[in-house]
Amino acid sequence: MKRFREAGPSSNDVSIAFKVTVNVAPCPGPSLCAAIGPQAAPAVNALMAACSVKDEQIHVLRACAAALGEIGKPAATPALPLLKELAKMPRVRWAAEKAIKNIEGGAKP
Repeated sequence: MKRFREAGPSSNDVSIAFKVTVNVAPCPGPSLCAAIGPQAAPAVNALMAACSVKDEQIHVLRACAAALGEIGKPAATPALPLLKELAKMPRVRWAAEKAIKNIEGGAKP
């Protein structure tokens, strides 16, 4: 939670980003995080900041990538360069590529 406090511009963004991460991390698919979707748009900056933390845990990176993908276009479009960097990491690749596809295509998985 500390990272989100440091990263997000407001406490509301922090709570949304935390909710997205908690709901996404344990789910094997997008079923739990799909309900949040575009309504979590204010959390994009906090999610991007969490993905930028050096040596961040893989499950956090996957969860953030999945959440960004579910938020989708246009709100998560600024995250595309970051997601493309995450896609270079073998253990995060599938989540990042799915998020990129969702944001660029604008279609829900």
